[in-house]
Formats: sequence, C-alpha cells, structure tokens
Amino acid sequence: RTFVENRVQRIHGDYHALWINPSNSNHMFTGSDGGLHFSFDAGRTWIFTNNVALGQYYEIGLDMQKPYRICGGLQDNNSWCGPSMSLESRGISNDEWTTIGGGDGFYSQIDPEEPWIVYAESQDGNLLRRDLRTHESRSIRPREAEGEPRYRFQWNSPLVISRHDRKTLLYGGNFVFKSTDQGNSWKKISPDVTTNVDRDKLPIMGKLPDRTMLSRHDGVETYGQITTISESPLRPGILWVGTDDGNVQVSRDGGRTWENVVGNIPGVPKNTYVS
Repeated sequence: RTFVENRVQRIHGDYHALWINPSNSNHMFTGSDGGLHFSFDAGRTWIFTNNVALGQYYEIGLDMQKPYRICGGLQDNNSWCGPSMSLESRGISNDEWTTIGGGDGFYSQIDPEEPWIVYAESQDGNLLRRDLRTHESRSIRPREAEGEPRYRFQWNSPLVISRHDRKTLLYGGNFVFKSTDQGNSWKKISPDVTTNVDRDKLPIMGKLPDRTMLSRHDGVETYGQITTISESPLRPGILWVGTDDGNVQVSRDGGRTWENVVGNIPGVPKNTYVS
C-alpha cells in the first residue's frame, strides 16, 4: 500500500535481483551492475561484498610491451587497462589498473607502437582517445554534417586499428568510417551497409510492436548498424562487415565498392545478428 523512497542508496544502479529473508525482512541482498550488496537493517545501510571476483567484459585489446598490458570494457563499469604481470610478490594489485573511459565499456584498442595511446568506446558510438602519459582524453566520435541524419551506432560498436598503418582506424555505425589521423577526422567509406528498415514494422512473434508492448526495444537505442569489422591482415583494402540486421558486406578496394554476400551463407535466417 505504501512505499518508502530511496531505501536503496549509494550502491550502484541497474538492479537485477532482490532477495528478502522470509524469516527476517531486515535481512536483504541485492544484485546490480555494481555487484552484490547486503543489508541487516532493511536497506538503511548496505555492505558491499567485495571478495567475489565479478565482471563482464565485452571486448579486450592488448599491446606489445613486455609484460604486455590488457585493456577492456566492462558492463556498466568503465574501460580499464592493467598489466599481464607484476613485480608485486602478491600478484597484480588494484592500483596497477587504470580507468581509461566511462560508461558501459566496450572496445578498447592500444596503439601497437605508442602504447600510451589508447582508444576506448562506450555505448551508442561514443569513442575517445587517451594519452596515458598525461591522462588527457579527446572525444573522437564521428560527427554528422549539418542537416545530416544522426548516425546509428550499436551498443557495442566495433573499432579496428589497421595492421597496415597504425594511425588508420576503422569504426562501424550504419556506415563504415575511416580515419587516417588517429581519429582527428573521419571519412565515410561506405554507403549505409544495413537493411535500413524501420524496426517498428518488423513483427515480433507475429505481432507488430506498439507502445503497449513490454520491453519493446529492450533498451537498444537504434537498429540497423554494424556489429563487426574485419580487415585482411595480408592485403590492405579488403574489408568485411556484419550488421545487427543480417547483412554481410565485403569491399576489396578499400571501401570504394561494396558487395552484400549474405546470400552466399546457407541456412541463415533473414535479419540474423552477425557477430
């Protein structure tokens, strides 16, 4: 009949689970994107369970140092870099890990020759370049020209550092974007490689979605964008992309022309998410 506001405070956000002890309702556990917390006073104060190694990495990258360093993006817990080994006798310590980006962390890539330059991506296409010597960062998300529709980016937008030129980046939205100056400027090197359909006109379990459908878009801001990019390690200019709405496109001339080859893959249902 009544609710108390702000009973769960100063923990994290995005709660997924709540357990209340049936024999003692002051005893509670909650699970969220920030881990596991428990309370003995019905939520007035909380204790963080900090001895359980929990984390969900989406993507990882590494550099060529010795020992090498690993960078990766965590579900709702930023992007981080840390060493693969340590001189600390007890092992790698928390203070050897550095936050390089915020938000939900996804792709993290490290310059192969200048390992103090790292790139970190968070949801919906937000991309930054950070200099670990000074910890300065710069947003390098591709921007629309005036009057141009907003680019569509996946929750987890793919980023590739070219094996043929470390200053060349490839980034996927609904277009393939290419930078030859470490993200300072971008050029579209593809048309819209998606099906470019209105997802509200796609039936779900035989019914077109409407405003009454629960979890209609499941928190995904847009639909119809690149989910994966691969570059040939042998021949510059051969590029492959896959999309969340079922396309597989290839360019053999550095993006001047593209061919949708999804029809060559047998037995795949239409609009399959390509990973």
